[in-house]
Amino acid sequence: MVQAAIDGDLEGARQALAADAAAALDGEAKLSRGNAYLSAAIAHAARLPPGYPEGFIEAFANICRGGCRCIRIRAAGGNPDPLDMDVPTAADGAAHVRFIHRAIESGHAESWLDLNPEGAA
Repeated sequence: MVQAAIDGDLEGARQALAADAAAALDGEAKLSRGNAYLSAAIAHAARLPPGYPEGFIEAFANICRGGCRCIRIRAAGGNPDPLDMDVPTAADGAAHVRFIHRAIESGHAESWLDLNPEGAA
């Protein structure tokens, strides 16, 4: 399967992955979106059939989709689905900004610096 993907044979890699998964399930199985063996979080976030990479672009799409649903539902006075609430918070954003600033300081110092120096929040 890995060699097929390296060679650019994505369909071959997908078929090999599906065959491996079917064997792991101890018999013939048709793998597709929404199967019972998927967790609720995975089924909620899945957009493509098994064997196709969802990766980086899909991760951002899921964040945007969940965030937009939360905003729309809360604006209407409702409570969002907990599965849609798996989005970064303002605190997450602030932590990432602190990380970037500390990385820049580390580069200027030309040495590793602690991520959270004493006295930093």
